[in-house]
Amino acid sequence: MELMEVESNRTEQHPDEDQQVQDTEPFPALIDSEEQIMTDAPNLRRRDPVQAASSPDENYCERTPERDRVLEKLRVILDLEDVPVPFWAFCQVADLQTLQGLVRQFIGAPDLTPLALQSCFAVPRLWAQKVPRFADYLSSSSESSSRSSGRSRRLPELARERDGGVCVLTKTALCDVAHIYAHCLIEPKKQSASDKCAPIIWTVLKLFWPSEKIARWKDTILPNNGQGEDGLHNLICMSPHLQRAWAEGRFALRPLRLSDDRTAMELEFHWLPVMGHRYDADIAITAPTLSTRGLDEVDNFFFYKPTGGRTGEKVMSGAIFTIRTPDPQRLPLPSFDLLEIAWHLARIVSMSAAGSRDEDGFSFDDDDDAGNHLSMPDKLIEDWIPPPPSPSSFASEIRGPHLNQSVAHQNPD
Repeated sequence: MELMEVESNRTEQHPDEDQQVQDTEPFPALIDSEEQIMTDAPNLRRRDPVQAASSPDENYCERTPERDRVLEKLRVILDLEDVPVPFWAFCQVADLQTLQGLVRQFIGAPDLTPLALQSCFAVPRLWAQKVPRFADYLSSSSESSSRSSGRSRRLPELARERDGGVCVLTKTALCDVAHIYAHCLIEPKKQSASDKCAPIIWTVLKLFWPSEKIARWKDTILPNNGQGEDGLHNLICMSPHLQRAWAEGRFALRPLRLSDDRTAMELEFHWLPVMGHRYDADIAITAPTLSTRGLDEVDNFFFYKPTGGRTGEKVMSGAIFTIRTPDPQRLPLPSFDLLEIAWHLARIVSMSAAGSRDEDGFSFDDDDDAGNHLSMPDKLIEDWIPPPPSPSSFASEIRGPHLNQSVAHQNPD
């Protein structure tokens, strides 16, 4: 049975990213029956992503004139030709009003500017190091299990039941249970001295998004006075190669809507271009971004629509997937808020080149309970925080770098 594509008759809406769009309008009518959608594939609705947009759409990493003006003000205030790449990446996706407030803070407290620029260094790397799997947890030692008493061993089973035992994107049975917000960031392991000098992720996010949004995000994953534990709201079934690509910023999933009865959620898929600069480089604050519009692969990394097979159409930026649950009380869908965090940070990982694994000084331990922990380089804090960027350190060239070879399909060319 083949699932027919569904075209949207709605006018495309692109709300400000500070506004959570959920429970506000019903899903569009579907051509196929509900039974067919539930049994064959997710509702995959395709816009025409190659059609020229009438105006820039920041969901496709197309910078608006409003953001251009704020970044130009920031360039003048900083009086720097270049800034660290991670700071540049945050500025491309930050809430615009909050970014304007950051500009005002820099005017009022210029001595804090270098600290703000360098505070962004750790967060994309921490996020990119997560390759979330439950397999290591299930096979870990009894000592590790005792440390994880707060995590239900039934969670993977329940997540698979909710998602039908298949990857929510490819609909293949070869899948793992992935964390949306990495477990290592919920329950950090023992830290080295330099680890403790790294800014807390929430402190950095507050520079770029409204405090009320940060509070809501944080309460979703750390509801008990900063203490968190896993739940189905933080889990999603995904094939191993897509898990890794997601963590490394090869694509992003934008949560669009949660149905009133909380049985269905729409996700918008975006491929993310591979950047040519290094994570530790500097770049002009006004350097352009790369649009995701029209992309159906990233450096030969791609996958087909669930109903297409090897001869079908490849999934393209802007494709809409619908994930569903048969029981929103017992088997709740992934959290809209956590997916929203992942949407922003996946793009930041991509733009900052934080997903690259060939740089020195960083470890990439698994994020589950095998006794490993994330670590920043064991060196002096003055070495970890580099000096303010010099005007001569411009590094904004964008070219086609190497993509990790763990791919869904790879063209022979």
